[in-house]
Amino acid sequence: MDVINGVPQNYTTKSRNLPCYQSILLFDYIINDFLHRTDVKERARYYPVLVWWKLSSIIPLRPGEVYQLPKDCIYEKNGKFYIHIERIKNKSVRKKYSSLIIKDFEIREDVYSIIRNYIDYISEFDDTKYLFSIGSLRRTAGLRAKDEDVERLTHITMQTIYKHFKKEIIEQEYGYHMVPLGQKENENDIEEVKMGDVRHLAIINLMMMGYNPLYIMELAGHHKLNTQIGYYNHVDTFATAKSHVLKDMMKKTENNLDFKDYGSGDYVLQKKLLGASYYDLPLVFDGKGRCRSKNFPYECVYTECIFCPHFIPDRNLSREYYDALKEENGKNLETLQMELKLLMQDYTDNKRFEKVGKEIGVTLNKKILINAYQHIREEKE
Repeated sequence: MDVINGVPQNYTTKSRNLPCYQSILLFDYIINDFLHRTDVKERARYYPVLVWWKLSSIIPLRPGEVYQLPKDCIYEKNGKFYIHIERIKNKSVRKKYSSLIIKDFEIREDVYSIIRNYIDYISEFDDTKYLFSIGSLRRTAGLRAKDEDVERLTHITMQTIYKHFKKEIIEQEYGYHMVPLGQKENENDIEEVKMGDVRHLAIINLMMMGYNPLYIMELAGHHKLNTQIGYYNHVDTFATAKSHVLKDMMKKTENNLDFKDYGSGDYVLQKKLLGASYYDLPLVFDGKGRCRSKNFPYECVYTECIFCPHFIPDRNLSREYYDALKEENGKNLETLQMELKLLMQDYTDNKRFEKVGKEIGVTLNKKILINAYQHIREEKE
């Protein structure tokens, strides 16, 4: 939780306003902790909220696509787990653009189990085709539906359940306070996470992970590739926020370095490292740090040691070095984004899209790492 609280809080962009990254991390922590320590009966009242978050944070779904999920939406095939989701999009837009829209998604086993447990639970008293039928929600969530003709979860009903979750779980049980966007003042405040926000967060994460922009378009149900351009404002903001999270994680690791799990490096170091201190590790990067790889230098694949997970930088790496690295990485990112815009004029070069998407993801993660190292250095000055 200390790592979460260290994240800066100022996140405004020219496009859709999203809650600050710290609030998103806190919200995710509460959801996962609540799922971990409750059984299906205890959490039944809030199940639509829990499923919405677990699905939409990894698959860029529109809220309505969660509301209309059928009870038989999940299935297992060849040891893997999937969910079938009918996508929602304006029909006139569908006619204009012919891009493939993905409807079947592979999901983790834990997400599958969360949904499976709920299906088994409501099957005792609900025989409708929907996962979240009004009938079952009347019983599990204590809802009083005004319209008897409504068969499944609606946006208004979902907002009611979400309101209960925020008040009863986030505020009363976990002790946090929900506040409007931009009004977070202390670590116990969580900025409002709207239903439509999570879809955008999933798209941003896919971009930062280096997925093919064409695949992201299909996954998100977009019909125009240039829709993704609007997300780059958020990508830059969230990369900055993630660098603060990484900084705090690195500081914790640095304070508890333990090399006893590293082998002897028999073929390279010709010396035992078992139980060795930092100074027994091999110097690399012209003496600017040390490498804790078991197989140095045979597994070196990075052009700069600083981007390698085995590298431990010297505390005295200069500010000028980080500034130069940051400037070079920034120029590379601008070039890649420009190339992506040019590629968007022609959707046919899938391999090039895949390569550029991957390079953008790598460059963004380099930015996160460079910023994290810079933050650590600045705190020590």
